[in-house]
Formats: sequence, structure tokens, C-alpha cells
Amino acid sequence: MEKKFEKKDVKSVVVAAVLLVVGILFCFSSAMGNKALSWIIGSALILTGVLSVINSFSIKKSTLTSDGIIGAAIAAFGILFAGNTLSWIIFNYIPFLLICTGIVITIDAFIKKIKDKETSKFVFELILGVLTIALGFCLKYVNGFSEFTSVILGIVLIVYAIYSIISIFLKNKEDEKKKEDKE
Repeated sequence: MEKKFEKKDVKSVVVAAVLLVVGILFCFSSAMGNKALSWIIGSALILTGVLSVINSFSIKKSTLTSDGIIGAAIAAFGILFAGNTLSWIIFNYIPFLLICTGIVITIDAFIKKIKDKETSKFVFELILGVLTIALGFCLKYVNGFSEFTSVILGIVLIVYAIYSIISIFLKNKEDEKKKEDKE
């Protein structure tokens, strides 16, 4: 029996695909230049925000939900980013973004470990979180390391996007197996 994806799974795959593309673009940013990269990332943010608003409307028949409002805010940041108003702030604060993201990933790993007691995901998320924190500190405090800021952020986004996509498919496979076991 084949299980169909839920709407939230489709949304998660689309967001992960956008993160994957943005990560790849960050990796090539030194060749493209910051102006082109700002336009591309701004467009990706606008697309992500618009998809979130559409998703909110399709599920809840309203855009005045938390997803709809957050989607509108993401689209607004995309417009600012594409116009180069926000991009210089982001590029200067990528180390802090990495540190905070690493902390969130690490906390999420411990919460999942307590909740699910699954070791493989815990180890992967813990390693990803700690590496992300370490990269943030290296970018901020190690001289010469900042030349690789966009490439490192791109690699982190690519790894996270691939992890997100694999997690969605594994979750659906586990759900399907549990459903078959019940029958």
C-alpha cells in the first residue's frame, strides 16, 4: 500500500529544496558576487514566503494564521534582501546565525533523544549542531577563516536540506510500516 504525502510534508520538501538551492548558490557566491547572490537569495525568500501563505490558505482557508503571517514576513525579508538593504547585515552576521542555528539543532537533538530515544538521529543532529556552532566561532574569531563564510554557510544549508528531505521520507516509511503492522 502506497502512502500519499501530507500537505505539510510537501511544504517541508519544498522548503528543503529551496534551502538546498540557496546552499549551492552560497557555495558559488565568490564567483557570482554579492549583488547577484542577494537577488537570488531574495527571490528564494520571496518564493518561500509566498508558498507559506498559499499553504496557509489551502489548509486553513485563511492567510491570518501563524504560517500565513510568517510567510508574509519572509517574503518581505526577501524583498529587502533582493534590494540589498538586508544582505550586508546577513553577510556580516553569518557567524552568529551559525552559532544560533547550531544551538537550536543541538537542543532539538536532545529533545528528540528524550522523546523518541532514537540514537541514530540524535548522533547525526548532535554532530551537525556542534559542527555548526564550531564553524560560527571559527568564522567570528579565527583570522582568515571569514573568506569562506558563504561557502561554509552553503555547505551547512546543503547538509541540513538533505537531512530534512531524508527525514521526511524515513518518517513516511516508518508511518507506513506501523500502519501495515496494525493491519
